[in-house]
Amino acid sequence: MLSRYFYLCSSNAKLSHVKLTKEQVQHVAKLARLGLSEAEIAKFQTQLSGILDYVEQLNEVNTDNVAPTAQVTGLTNVMREDKVLHSDKQGSLADPAALVACSPLPIEKNQIKVKNVF
Repeated sequence: MLSRYFYLCSSNAKLSHVKLTKEQVQHVAKLARLGLSEAEIAKFQTQLSGILDYVEQLNEVNTDNVAPTAQVTGLTNVMREDKVLHSDKQGSLADPAALVACSPLPIEKNQIKVKNVF
């Protein structure tokens, strides 16, 4: 189905008709940790070949005068300015001792002791 779509989209263009081998499809499946049946391998061989044909068609487009684009919406992130909050209240969550005291983990030298990551 997917290969038919790419074939129809590119029917007016000259394509090189890339044909993936069974071994190449099996290699891609192995990289993706997929177990494929023989029927699925044949199906994906056709579909992936169609996708590569379509990408090959895109490679023929002249993009010399096109500026690189990271995103196309023109939207920008609006972020608030960071503010440091101070608290003079003992026991406030802005108080470092109160934050350490809230931890269910063991405390060692006024720091929360966590398990090794590695």
